[in-house]
Amino acid sequence: MPNKKKRSAEDAALYVESLLFGDDPSDSEADVDKYDASDLKGAINKDGSSDEEDFTEEGLSAKEVALSISKSIVSLISSVDGKVLFTCSGTMVDHVGSATWILTSATLVRKCDNDYDAYQEGDVKIEVLLHNKTITEGFLAMCSLQYNIAVVTIEPQFDLPLVKLHDVPVCYSMLCRPVIAVARNFKSKTLLVRCGEMTRERSELDCDELLVCTCPVSKVFIGGLVMDLERRILGITFYDKDTVPFLPIEIAVRCLEHFKNFSIEAGDIICSVDDIVLYSLSQLTSIFLDKMAAAMPTQDKVTVQAEIRRPRDNTKFVAKLNIGIASGEHNNCFNNRFSFETL
Repeated sequence: MPNKKKRSAEDAALYVESLLFGDDPSDSEADVDKYDASDLKGAINKDGSSDEEDFTEEGLSAKEVALSISKSIVSLISSVDGKVLFTCSGTMVDHVGSATWILTSATLVRKCDNDYDAYQEGDVKIEVLLHNKTITEGFLAMCSLQYNIAVVTIEPQFDLPLVKLHDVPVCYSMLCRPVIAVARNFKSKTLLVRCGEMTRERSELDCDELLVCTCPVSKVFIGGLVMDLERRILGITFYDKDTVPFLPIEIAVRCLEHFKNFSIEAGDIICSVDDIVLYSLSQLTSIFLDKMAAAMPTQDKVTVQAEIRRPRDNTKFVAKLNIGIASGEHNNCFNNRFSFETL
């Protein structure tokens, strides 16, 4: 990598000490939990060499960037019927209502035998490993197979920092520069870092919007972050056998904003279903039950298109609602638990 200026061992030690514990040694005990160096698994360069002893300006900067977001990086594991489906990484990005949002890859819930289909919430079990090595249950809230991203929610973690995705530029930069890929390993529970360069190559995956870097990642890094040494978040890591593609963070942010703004919330009004204007709740229930009766016994879900009005800002939008019957109660119980994706 360019500009690898060597420090003396003493200067390097002082730099790392100030990085981890602050400039005042008396504050080290209070600040050590902010950047927990024991959480960091040695960074690896693009040529496969270890950065554990890398005291160059660039090597130290890479560790500093990784440690600054370490508490927000999680590992996720999905399973169906007790069989592990996939393990990847994610980032806590928001607190919405009574849940904390984790941005990750849709690979977590994608069906193994069909790249164009994913498991629905309720069909897949998700466990989330936090930085403090605790494991909590996760729930699939949003999945975009088009952009290969997903949102998993967990019980609110207000004591843990978020990676803020505000003030993201409208257009992403393709400037070649040093970057790092950050992930968390579910088995070892450690933070992982891989160093590389952002390039102008095109990804071989079927998406023209993907960018490419040279960080030597494994599949564990899927869903994790790509960042530059200025602490700018560049994108969400994907995986390919020959290159390391990543989705520009600007696209991921637009998907999150769309999901947040155009997802059904308490107080929203369903104005019509499949072009049938609604006048009462009983009419809505009757439509749903009629559609479910026609679909059974071959399926326990049907999809309808609904026009939604949001009174708080008087906006209207269209959403697809996947309506399901409560398990084991097909004869007499309708389950008002909607899973949906917006159009």
